[in-house]
Amino acid sequence: MNEAVKTCVDARLNVFTQYYEVPSELQTEVADFTQRITALGEACATVQEFEERFAQSDLNGSYVALLGRLTPKAAEMTAEQKAAAKETYRSMVSKEEIADDIADDIRDSVKLRAESDFASAGRKILSEVGLLDDVTRVSNAVDDAGRFGKFLGGLFRKK
Repeated sequence: MNEAVKTCVDARLNVFTQYYEVPSELQTEVADFTQRITALGEACATVQEFEERFAQSDLNGSYVALLGRLTPKAAEMTAEQKAAAKETYRSMVSKEEIADDIADDIRDSVKLRAESDFASAGRKILSEVGLLDDVTRVSNAVDDAGRFGKFLGGLFRKK
């Protein structure tokens, strides 16, 4: 097998040992896949030929399906990776932004509650005085008149 093609084959096969845990029930499938991809690699003269034939064959689908059924290994992060992850987190979310979001949520909740309580109190007063039905009728009449006015305006508008 050509060294360049061998590198491509090994890159795919090393994924099974370096990044995934292969359970015993999938060992035979992985071994079968290993034999099939090795045979394909031996039959190809160039990397381009190998990649084209791999993509067009059912090996590509088998590879993706196998990886989907395996459990990834836990990877230990280096100090540099940890520092980069912390910096990324800090750049994405700051304490000030979180505090501002919480304050906005509280303000909106209080505002909605106050508006609801105010409307409820107004309806209660109108009901106690006996004007709620009258106010509702007048409000409905005003809404109906507005809709009728828009309808008439729409009929006579230039097109």
